[in-house]
Amino acid sequence: MCRRTFGLSDRTLGVLNALLTFHPRNELDPAESLVVFPSNATLSARVHGMPESTLRRHLGHLVRAGFLIRRDSPNGKRYARRARDGDQGRAFGFDLTPLLQRAGEIAEAAEMVEAEAEELRRQREDLAVDLREASDLSADESESVFTEIRKALRRVLSKEAVAEMRARLAVVLDALRSRLAAAKRSEVSGNDTQNERHHQRSKPYYPDESTAPPNEPTLEHVREVCPDIESFCPGGTKDWSSLFASVEMLGRMIGIGPKLWSQAVDAMGPRAAAATLAALVQRTSEIRNPSAYLTVLVRKARHGAFSSKVMLGSLSAAQS
Repeated sequence: MCRRTFGLSDRTLGVLNALLTFHPRNELDPAESLVVFPSNATLSARVHGMPESTLRRHLGHLVRAGFLIRRDSPNGKRYARRARDGDQGRAFGFDLTPLLQRAGEIAEAAEMVEAEAEELRRQREDLAVDLREASDLSADESESVFTEIRKALRRVLSKEAVAEMRARLAVVLDALRSRLAAAKRSEVSGNDTQNERHHQRSKPYYPDESTAPPNEPTLEHVREVCPDIESFCPGGTKDWSSLFASVEMLGRMIGIGPKLWSQAVDAMGPRAAAATLAALVQRTSEIRNPSAYLTVLVRKARHGAFSSKVMLGSLSAAQS
């Protein structure tokens, strides 16, 4: 995990692991001899037939990195003398003592690398969330910056690369949010006649229970994908009317006013609007500005570019 901290490659670590297999115990005990003495041929076989020239190079890396100490014999061979009682006497080969001495340092380096990897994962997740919000708020999802970031997220990225992409995307998001805020202010500045018509049209719509257009989600699908809505519905979402009434109330709680809700119903239809708002309630922890988000969906629905059934399908796939 932390091999790069010490300048070691995967193959060098493979040689070190092979050396450890020649130690008779699973743990390194400072009270015992920690010298292992396999021949190059034996060690080569243990690392799947690595050429001896390559093996010597990796052993040199381990010595220079301070993970091994050479204990050379007078004739340069690796072996252990036997004591009179039959136990192992003095050994010549590679001393593993540095591993024991540096155990704390190695563990600390591994923890640091893991923490950095976790931070990078979090930053990648944040970048993906920002990208999804920007794509939802943008009328042109083919913008080059979106395409570039989507491709980049398929690769291994450094924390510096992720930070640079988030900074670029932040500029785009700020512009999109400002544009939506301006559009919202323009809508609010309508005349008294428009306001009156808005109040007339914001009354609850109770769709006909006997019909279920094929391009709209079923009530069962909404219940399955958006279980959080049930906790806000005392009597349960037994029909579309109860779901409609519940999401209309919840919409006000997350900042969706009556005018925007009426526009959603007009653009999407009562069932689709109720299903869409149920999905927004389910995703409140992810969507920073539900009102702006729904405004974009309404605009797409007016141009025939939005489907609540597809939206629920995507949410269901994300949950599985």
